[in-house]
Parts: sequence; structure tokens; C-alpha cells
Amino acid sequence: MAAPRRINWLHAVSVLSLTVLVGVEVLVAGVAGGWAIAGLAGFSGVVAHVVEAGGGLLALYLVVQFFRTANRSEPISG
Repeated sequence: MAAPRRINWLHAVSVLSLTVLVGVEVLVAGVAGGWAIAGLAGFSGVVAHVVEAGGGLLALYLVVQFFRTANRSEPISG
């Protein structure tokens, strides 16, 4: 039977803190980019909100990929 994996708290705090920092910046940039594109294209109402949400979803995808890469670099457990 394998031994339980221990959490490296130094790595956990580093990876999670960096993910929050980068995540907020990327999420704001994604929504702002969607807002700018909707404004330049002349969209209004629901369509503009859909474009902004699309930017937000793209940003969330990038944040998840960032977390996975950071966790590969500094594993939280192991």
C-alpha cells in the first residue's frame, strides 16, 4: 500500500497565491477585452454581455492552464 502524499505547504501557498494574483489580472483583462470589442463593433445589450462573458471564459481557461503549469513546476503534494 502506498504511503499517503504529504502537502508541501510552501509550494501550496506559492502556487495558490500566484494563481490568485495572475487570475484576477487575466480575468479583468478578458472581460475588459470583451467590453472593448463589443464597444468597437457597436454591440449593445445582451450581445455585448455575451462577448464580455466569452472574454471571461477564455480568461478562466487561461487561469486553469496557468495553475496546472505552476503545479507541475512546484508540486503541491508529493
